[in-house]
Amino acid sequence: MNGTADRKPGAAEAGAEPADQFVLIPARDGYVQFSSRLIEQRLVAHQAMKAPPKTSALNGTVNQAATADIANEILNDMQRDRGGDTMLEDESRYEVSVRRADGKAAWTAEVIGPPALYPLKTINVVTANKQIIVLDRNNQKLWESPLTYNVVGGARDDEVATGGEGPCVERGSMLYVFDQGVLTAFDLKTGSAQWRLPSVGISGLFFDDQGMLYVNSTTAGPDSIKYSRQIDVTAKNSGVILKVDARTGKTIWSRETPAAMAYLSGPYIYTLQSFGSYEDAEDGSPYQVQTGLETQPFLRIKRINPKTGKDIWEHNQERAPLDVRFDKNRIHLVFKKEVQVLKFLSL
Repeated sequence: MNGTADRKPGAAEAGAEPADQFVLIPARDGYVQFSSRLIEQRLVAHQAMKAPPKTSALNGTVNQAATADIANEILNDMQRDRGGDTMLEDESRYEVSVRRADGKAAWTAEVIGPPALYPLKTINVVTANKQIIVLDRNNQKLWESPLTYNVVGGARDDEVATGGEGPCVERGSMLYVFDQGVLTAFDLKTGSAQWRLPSVGISGLFFDDQGMLYVNSTTAGPDSIKYSRQIDVTAKNSGVILKVDARTGKTIWSRETPAAMAYLSGPYIYTLQSFGSYEDAEDGSPYQVQTGLETQPFLRIKRINPKTGKDIWEHNQERAPLDVRFDKNRIHLVFKKEVQVLKFLSL
């Protein structure tokens, strides 16, 4: 942490994106022009840590049972001392324009917060902090809706999304949108919310042909959003996969797992977890000094039962692939010096 005491965390993050941008985004029927212009910058500081305890853990009996509380207090005090108790949120005013690549059918409006565009099958979705605006293919505004939290990350419809689609997904007559803590299903035509599913840390969605929705998320709670810089060495948040009825939002099953769901096709559902360290050079000498404490490379693929969420089988290797591709009952693995194609009997 040397050399960082004078830097306020969040300041660089909030101003990291360029103020003005112009991009051409591939869509199903061509390219869409998307531009944004900063009108007025406004960075708002939000408390990102809980208040320190009124009574220090160091004032009590120092024993093994108090170790976690003492560690949390020391680490959080260090975080506060370096300015980590606040975060800057970009609530600046932006002018946003969306138009077809031919320059026609333009839509321009002002939004609060960094904007993003997600071209989908029949609509274009503009997001800005806790708001979405839905346009038709001629960039006529259909409706808009507030959200509970900010929309962050995710892959656009034109990008490869190995961990699922999102944060905006058009499916049938519905638009599914997840922000930092809630998944919402909107009626595509009217914009009315059909259901909402609270879940913090959603990273991707998968859909099957039976009207079911699978969600890659976490077991974290809302406090992890509000107090994003709070340190808790005892926290045991993990990944979770949810199977949800896409029509009602009812959760069918959930399973905690360190591996995210990576593929869905019919009855074939796989989770993928891998870790790769520096590989040996051609002459056999390592790229880095080995201490014996490194996490060893591994690959772990599981096929799970779509009805129950339980494991059907597991495949492990003590090395990490450069690339993994699934094709129903075939798995293609690319290693540094080898290509594998695995196939299992499908009953």
